[in-house]
Amino acid sequence: MGKLLDTVAEFLIDDKWVFDKVEGRDIIKTGVRVKNASYRMFIDCVEVRQQVMLYVLSPDVVAPEKRLFAAEFLTRANYGLRFGNFELDMDDGEVRFKVSVDVEGSLLSTQMVRNMVAMAVLTMDRYYPGLKAVCLTDTTPKSAAEDIDKKQ
Repeated sequence: MGKLLDTVAEFLIDDKWVFDKVEGRDIIKTGVRVKNASYRMFIDCVEVRQQVMLYVLSPDVVAPEKRLFAAEFLTRANYGLRFGNFELDMDDGEVRFKVSVDVEGSLLSTQMVRNMVAMAVLTMDRYYPGLKAVCLTDTTPKSAAEDIDKKQ
């Protein structure tokens, strides 16, 4: 394992997470259950570039006929986020929240990993009900986003 992956694993072990390393890659996969859903999480460490990308995946994929509505909702959600962003794969409907850091010339700390995990998981969980509303009801992307922003 590379140094970045070692630091990620150290945080997860210290915090008592259950996780697996993806064979042949510097990727750790795990999952978490919070208020609104259970999420899969991947942490991808690119040693040569000194970058860490953390992805929290929605438990649901967006149906083809709802992808434009979901894209609008996620664009509205992204606007104003200080860190990280939502992504939607328009081909398969996967939704994920990504937060990343470039530590070239510095060191990744377990506190940085802790902050990344907390930020990504809490942001996904905060917006997940709005995403579901847009995908499963006739709720508009604008009203779903506004409802979440009001609760802030």
